[in-house]
Amino acid sequence: MGQENIILAEIPRSDITLTCHLLNKLPQTVSLYQPMNIGKFSKLESHKVICQEIKIFFQEARASISSGKVVLLKINLGAVPDNNFGETRAQSGLRQSKHRLV
Repeated sequence: MGQENIILAEIPRSDITLTCHLLNKLPQTVSLYQPMNIGKFSKLESHKVICQEIKIFFQEARASISSGKVVLLKINLGAVPDNNFGETRAQSGLRQSKHRLV
């Protein structure tokens, strides 16, 4: 079988953390928890350019994994979080993300 890339989209509190944990138990499988900074996609000019950026991300992640380097992903103080949002609220009333992109 060839190298396949799969993107899982989530809704809040949908147990994507558990899903990633279980997928990482499979041989020849790497599941990254929220690895992409999708906010940058809104600044891109077309769906074609967005798809190209995603393709580049996967190529770079595979190369990084193959060479034994670190893969960039969204983290909270070095750990995969169990809750994406803290209790602190922005002026809009929405809870703020506890993550930072490294």
